[in-house]
Amino acid sequence: MSEARRFFDQLIGLSDGTGRTAPAEDTDTLDAWPGELQASVMATLPRPIGLADDQPLMPGCLASAVRLLPEILASCERHWDAQWDQQQPARQLAGHFDDMAMLLVFGKFNAGKSTFCNFLAERCALLGGSVRGFRLVFDQGLLSLQPVTDPLAVGATETTACIQGVVLAERLVLLDTPGLHSLSPEHAELTRCFTDSADGLLWLTSSASPGQVQELDELTRELQRDKPLLAVLTRSDSIDEDEIDGTLVRQLCNKPPSVRQQQEADVHDRARARLAQLGADPALLRSPISISVSTARAQGLTPGALTAAGFERLFASLRAMIAPALAYKVDKPAAVRLHHLQEQVLGSLDARLLPAIAALQARLAQESDRLAGVPERMAQAVWRRVVPRLPALLDQWVDGLSLASANQRLSQWLDEALASTANEHLAEFLREPIGPVQVRLPLAAESPGIVDVDRAYTALEDAVRQAFDHADPWVVSARACVDRLQLDLAATHEVIDDFRRRLDLARRSRRNCPPGNFSTQPQET
Repeated sequence: MSEARRFFDQLIGLSDGTGRTAPAEDTDTLDAWPGELQASVMATLPRPIGLADDQPLMPGCLASAVRLLPEILASCERHWDAQWDQQQPARQLAGHFDDMAMLLVFGKFNAGKSTFCNFLAERCALLGGSVRGFRLVFDQGLLSLQPVTDPLAVGATETTACIQGVVLAERLVLLDTPGLHSLSPEHAELTRCFTDSADGLLWLTSSASPGQVQELDELTRELQRDKPLLAVLTRSDSIDEDEIDGTLVRQLCNKPPSVRQQQEADVHDRARARLAQLGADPALLRSPISISVSTARAQGLTPGALTAAGFERLFASLRAMIAPALAYKVDKPAAVRLHHLQEQVLGSLDARLLPAIAALQARLAQESDRLAGVPERMAQAVWRRVVPRLPALLDQWVDGLSLASANQRLSQWLDEALASTANEHLAEFLREPIGPVQVRLPLAAESPGIVDVDRAYTALEDAVRQAFDHADPWVVSARACVDRLQLDLAATHEVIDDFRRRLDLARRSRRNCPPGNFSTQPQET
């Protein structure tokens, strides 16, 4: 029995169990995670208590940075919802073909995707399996599947914004996609939108330049989801020229086995290395297969021609892919949610919220260091602003200025110096002006003509210290505010890290505990 017969008999014999899904309570639990995460993060985000948040906010001030965090979180939440809604067509497509294995046929334009799908459809029909084509149209948010009776249009995916597909034996769906490397951004985005629906990946690459492994970068998300991958080297043929009776004859022939083996081994090694770099399991990659539809047709599609063109090996590899593809399908609803949580929910927090938190943490660390030296700097600043004015004040007292007036002027100077200095060093923490300072110079009212300068300057030092006593609580409050903000941010970070650990644990658990086996043997009649 040929491998093609075994493959299509396997498809025809698959039970309806292909549509089994993960337990509803599993996916319901994962559905609740974004809301739980948002509430937990919001509860730990710092509030601008202790900051001058009732004042006009200047760009870059602490209060603005603190207030910005909830806005960033709200923006991330909107992103989560938008991305989940954007994947609705892919979920609809997966639901439509819930009882079938779905393989995404991926490759650069002109890799032979449509030709490949059409050839498999022909072989399926020839061996008694049903074949039906469809065109997937996504227009203004609406998804529709239009039946197609003719073979898939070769090259049409570069001229129309649609995805073609074919259903084989009512058990296998091949999605022929516009390339992710398409010259049309619309087509490339369309492919990305529907990759979530696939259960396995067929990577088609032309043997003229096989294994351009950077193409796999576009499949990073899918490969990280543990979907099986088969590399198919298409157009594995060449033109052989020979002279017959004086005439140059050109004939299409398969590439020699040694060349095919060399190319397959090269693609396999480089693709595995690339998968490892992308964080995907290299074991997902099946051994590459070289085929040539053209030589199989040119040689009459005989069993020998099909074998020589690589199709017996191809069908054997496809048979081996069915079970892991169906195993992935069982877990796909939960897997899709997990990866949405990983890529969109956690990804947006990593990209937007955590950098803002890190920047604020760095700023707070600088503030903490700065505040440690603020008392000394403020005292020096007040002293420098008041001392130069003291000789004139003493002269005025000698000339008859009353002691009360002298003390009043000194208090006013201290108040002004303290307010100005506090505004320079504590502006982001001052929610109200520092109260007035009342000081007295120890000058004898009964002998205004006699001035003890040393006692006056000593008294001024005491006055500065007294004045600073009014500001000291603000410094203490500022440092307490910084400490609280740092603790709040650390708590927010821990909430996100805990969510990351939960995700990693869930993903490892699913990877290490695959779904139950499927029956892939033909049903007895």
